[in-house]
Amino acid sequence: MYKQTQTPYKNKGLSQNFIIYFHLLIAFIIFPLQVNSGPSIKFILAPYVVYLVWSKKALYLPALFVFIAAGSILSIVILLTTAVLTVRNLPLFKTMNLTWIILLLLLPSPIFIWQTLERILTMNLGIVDIFTPLSFYLGYFPFFYGILIAPKVNSKIITAIYLTLFLLPFVQIFNTLHVLVEGDLFLPEH
Repeated sequence: MYKQTQTPYKNKGLSQNFIIYFHLLIAFIIFPLQVNSGPSIKFILAPYVVYLVWSKKALYLPALFVFIAAGSILSIVILLTTAVLTVRNLPLFKTMNLTWIILLLLLPSPIFIWQTLERILTMNLGIVDIFTPLSFYLGYFPFFYGILIAPKVNSKIITAIYLTLFLLPFVQIFNTLHVLVEGDLFLPEH
């Protein structure tokens, strides 16, 4: 069946709880910037988000929930990274007999790539309008990312995910109320 190919977390002086909640705190602090600011701040944050996904550490999963919940261009970066990781780990998925599902999922990818290029080159749309339809297709790949990190998920991570899912609606409501009361603090994304 499935054999864990990566070593479990090694304690390098920082506890798992510290790593989980440090990145979760960063994600919650950055959340208002994702929602209210233009794309430039998101491009600055993109390497950090790619690092969180690419490292395939379940410790970063709660923070990734916050980043993807904002629905900004960073969400699309996360989805693209999970798609690349899925293709890159095809030999591992082959041992789990999941290759045929991934190949079926990849069949329509040329159409989505063509549509994205069409939006970029001829329609002169904004960056969000260009990539939003592509994100619907890319939304399947986090499932395979979950399979990659599943052996590393423990009770501390599950607890942090529950806390994240509990706090996210409050953060979104607070952010909306703050913008309504204070006015537009940042430039709109569109």
